[in-house]
Amino acid sequence: MTSGDLAQRSRAGAMWSVVNSGAKHGMDLLVFLLLARWLAPQAFGLMALVSTAMVVAVTLVELGLTEALVQRKRLPGVVVDTAFWLLLGAAGVLAAALAALAGPLSQAYGQPELQPLIWALCPLVLVVALNTVPQALMQRELRFRPLALRGLAGTLAGGAAGLGLAWLGADVWSLVAQQLVAGVVGLALLWAQTDWRPRVRFSRAALRRLLGFGRHVLVTRCLNVVASKVDDAVIGLVLGPVALGAYAVASRLRLALEQLFCQGVDAVALSAFSRLSAQRETLALAYLGATRTALALALPVFLSAAWLAPACLPLLIGVQWDAAMAPLQALLLAGLLQAFLHFNHAVFRALGQPGRSWQLGLASLALNVALVVVAVHWGVQAVAWAYLLRVALVGPWGTVLACRAL
Repeated sequence: MTSGDLAQRSRAGAMWSVVNSGAKHGMDLLVFLLLARWLAPQAFGLMALVSTAMVVAVTLVELGLTEALVQRKRLPGVVVDTAFWLLLGAAGVLAAALAALAGPLSQAYGQPELQPLIWALCPLVLVVALNTVPQALMQRELRFRPLALRGLAGTLAGGAAGLGLAWLGADVWSLVAQQLVAGVVGLALLWAQTDWRPRVRFSRAALRRLLGFGRHVLVTRCLNVVASKVDDAVIGLVLGPVALGAYAVASRLRLALEQLFCQGVDAVALSAFSRLSAQRETLALAYLGATRTALALALPVFLSAAWLAPACLPLLIGVQWDAAMAPLQALLLAGLLQAFLHFNHAVFRALGQPGRSWQLGLASLALNVALVVVAVHWGVQAVAWAYLLRVALVGPWGTVLACRAL
């Protein structure tokens, strides 16, 4: 592929990623706002507690193999098949482990409702494993259009299921149904759009090569996930599910805006950066351009959202979420700062230096634990400001490392 072809396909991929990000996450945000208006903080608090276990399991099952498959210059069929069977086996083990831990986790939090919720969501671990290889192959080929349409369809189906059950009074189970339906529909459409099918073969040499790269990505993701969920876990233990519900809604709104305006460009970064890894100057220009684009999108959105939230959100989701307003403003400022960080990890992985990512993740985790454990005694607003402080301290270090790598 020539550099001109790559640029053209990257622009097309970025356009479809932005369309997907805007449509999918915009619809997801609308569904979330409606559910927040109909459901009590307790429901969102319980779901946030479930997510502390689910997100770790989903991160582990992916094994960092998406990046390992996308980043490789050559990708023999046996490597792809090895990745698929490895992921499927890991998913079975992790789903069983998660089901076994459901009881102890519900006892630790003092919330018996958690156990059936975790059991119901265990199949999502298998869904993620079955998604990983065909999605990585499409990303490698910069085929973002089918990925965009599949993601939007899954969001629409999940949103319809969640809203329908919430209207019927299903409470927290409407949130469970939303995730399950979205995952299953997205999986079915993904496999319908790809010609690749796994063959029954497994290579130990391919396994070593995949895990040699993937383990760094996996460690990084696990550190980042644990760091991002420390606040939920501590709030749930110390302050209970109602307070956690308010914080979870604030976090979800911040994440929705970040996904809506930044993730579309981020999705194509690893594929394009990997193809430019031998051209450092061109890669550096692409990195700077992508960062400027994300920041240009994020700056007006996050600042205006932080300013307008106290006046607009009570009209949208009701006065029962007043406790979420102050932490939301702090988290929105953190989201703005994170616009600088979207492409640092993609640079490290494209250049074959994923170890730098987990060093950042380890620093972020250690700092987040220390700040949250202290801040939780002053309530969820203090935890939100601790999150902002952590991003402000760790973020610039990541940008410096990315620039040095280039």
